[in-house]
Amino acid sequence: RRQIEMEPDETTYVQLLRACSLVPKEDSKKGLILAKRTFEMMSSSSQPSTTTLLMTEKSYFYMMKCLVNLSLPPLPSLDEEHNIQVDHRLNDSINNRNNEKDDNIDAKDDDEVISLFKECANDGLV
Repeated sequence: RRQIEMEPDETTYVQLLRACSLVPKEDSKKGLILAKRTFEMMSSSSQPSTTTLLMTEKSYFYMMKCLVNLSLPPLPSLDEEHNIQVDHRLNDSINNRNNEKDDNIDAKDDDEVISLFKECANDGLV
Protein backbone atom coordinates (compact mmCIF):
# COMPACT_ATOMS: atom_id res chain seq x y z
CA ARG A 1 0.00 0.00 0.00
CA ARG A 2 1.31 3.39 -1.00
CA GLN A 3 1.14 6.30 1.43
CA ILE A 4 0.47 9.74 0.05
CA GLU A 5 1.94 12.58 2.02
CA MET A 6 -0.45 15.48 2.13
CA GLU A 7 -0.37 18.68 4.08
CA PRO A 8 -2.94 21.45 4.47
CA ASP A 9 -2.43 24.48 2.25
CA GLU A 10 -3.58 28.10 2.36
CA THR A 11 -7.09 27.17 1.24
CA THR A 12 -7.45 24.68 4.08
CA TYR A 13 -6.48 27.22 6.71
CA VAL A 14 -8.62 29.96 5.16
CA GLN A 15 -11.62 27.62 5.32
CA LEU A 16 -10.84 26.95 8.98
CA LEU A 17 -10.82 30.72 9.63
CA ARG A 18 -14.10 31.00 7.71
CA ALA A 19 -15.64 28.27 9.88
CA CYS A 20 -14.44 30.05 13.03
CA SER A 21 -16.08 33.29 11.87
CA LEU A 22 -19.44 31.46 11.79
CA VAL A 23 -19.23 29.94 15.28
CA PRO A 24 -22.34 30.55 17.44
CA LYS A 25 -22.03 33.16 20.20
CA GLU A 26 -22.03 30.55 22.98
CA ASP A 27 -18.79 29.11 21.55
CA SER A 28 -17.25 32.43 20.52
CA LYS A 29 -14.33 32.22 22.95
CA LYS A 30 -13.22 28.82 21.61
CA GLY A 31 -13.74 29.98 18.02
CA LEU A 32 -11.68 33.12 18.54
CA ILE A 33 -8.84 31.21 20.22
CA LEU A 34 -8.73 28.69 17.35
CA ALA A 35 -8.84 31.48 14.76
CA LYS A 36 -6.01 33.41 16.42
CA ARG A 37 -3.84 30.29 16.71
CA THR A 38 -4.51 29.38 13.10
CA PHE A 39 -3.74 32.87 11.85
CA GLU A 40 -0.55 33.09 13.92
CA MET A 41 0.56 29.72 12.58
CA MET A 42 -0.11 30.87 9.01
CA SER A 43 1.75 34.14 9.41
CA SER A 44 4.73 32.82 11.36
CA SER A 45 7.96 32.34 9.50
CA SER A 46 8.82 29.13 11.30
CA GLN A 47 6.45 26.77 9.53
CA PRO A 48 6.71 23.10 10.53
CA SER A 49 5.83 22.06 6.98
CA THR A 50 8.09 21.92 3.97
CA THR A 51 5.90 24.38 2.07
CA THR A 52 5.48 28.02 2.99
CA LEU A 53 1.92 29.22 3.45
CA LEU A 54 1.04 32.39 1.62
CA MET A 55 -1.04 35.00 3.35
CA THR A 56 -3.94 35.93 1.09
CA GLU A 57 -6.60 38.62 1.20
CA LYS A 58 -9.06 35.91 2.27
CA SER A 59 -6.95 34.93 5.27
CA TYR A 60 -6.97 38.54 6.47
CA PHE A 61 -10.67 38.98 5.62
CA TYR A 62 -11.81 35.94 7.61
CA MET A 63 -9.54 36.78 10.54
CA MET A 64 -11.05 40.27 10.68
CA LYS A 65 -14.49 38.71 10.42
CA CYS A 66 -13.63 36.44 13.38
CA LEU A 67 -12.53 39.42 15.45
CA VAL A 68 -15.70 41.36 14.66
CA ASN A 69 -18.17 38.47 14.97
CA LEU A 70 -16.67 36.82 18.03
CA SER A 71 -15.34 39.76 20.05
CA LEU A 72 -18.09 42.36 19.98
CA PRO A 73 -21.15 42.47 22.26
CA PRO A 74 -24.28 40.58 21.19
CA LEU A 75 -26.58 41.93 18.49
CA PRO A 76 -29.60 44.10 19.33
CA SER A 77 -32.40 42.51 21.32
CA LEU A 78 -36.10 42.53 20.49
CA ASP A 79 -38.30 44.82 22.56
CA GLU A 80 -41.39 42.58 22.79
CA GLU A 81 -43.70 45.23 24.25
CA HIS A 82 -43.39 47.46 21.17
CA ASN A 83 -42.36 44.67 18.74
CA ILE A 84 -39.36 46.68 17.52
CA GLN A 85 -35.65 46.08 17.58
CA VAL A 86 -33.74 48.13 20.09
CA ASP A 87 -29.98 48.36 19.99
CA HIS A 88 -29.11 48.77 23.67
CA ARG A 89 -25.49 49.55 22.78
CA LEU A 90 -26.70 52.67 20.96
CA ASN A 91 -28.87 53.73 23.92
CA ASP A 92 -25.98 53.21 26.32
CA SER A 93 -23.68 55.14 24.03
CA ILE A 94 -26.08 58.08 23.91
CA ASN A 95 -26.57 58.01 27.69
CA ASN A 96 -22.82 57.84 28.30
CA ARG A 97 -21.83 60.46 25.74
CA ASN A 98 -19.74 62.34 28.27
CA ASN A 99 -17.63 59.26 29.01
CA GLU A 100 -14.43 58.78 27.05
CA LYS A 101 -15.18 55.15 26.26
CA ASP A 102 -18.42 53.17 26.07
CA ASP A 103 -18.31 50.17 28.42
CA ASN A 104 -19.92 47.93 25.78
CA ILE A 105 -17.25 48.47 23.15
CA ASP A 106 -13.82 47.01 23.64
CA ALA A 107 -11.18 49.31 22.14
CA LYS A 108 -8.70 46.44 22.12
CA ASP A 109 -10.86 44.63 19.55
CA ASP A 110 -10.94 47.73 17.36
CA ASP A 111 -7.17 48.04 17.65
CA GLU A 112 -6.74 44.41 16.60
CA VAL A 113 -8.85 44.88 13.47
CA ILE A 114 -7.02 48.10 12.56
CA SER A 115 -3.65 46.45 13.14
CA LEU A 116 -4.68 43.48 11.01
CA PHE A 117 -5.84 45.78 8.21
CA LYS A 118 -2.50 47.64 8.29
CA GLU A 119 -0.63 44.34 8.15
CA CYS A 120 -2.76 43.31 5.17
CA ALA A 121 -1.99 46.63 3.46
CA ASN A 122 1.74 46.21 4.15
CA ASP A 123 1.56 42.84 2.40
CA GLY A 124 0.08 44.61 -0.63
CA LEU A 125 -3.30 42.92 -0.37
CA VAL A 126 -5.49 46.03 -0.02
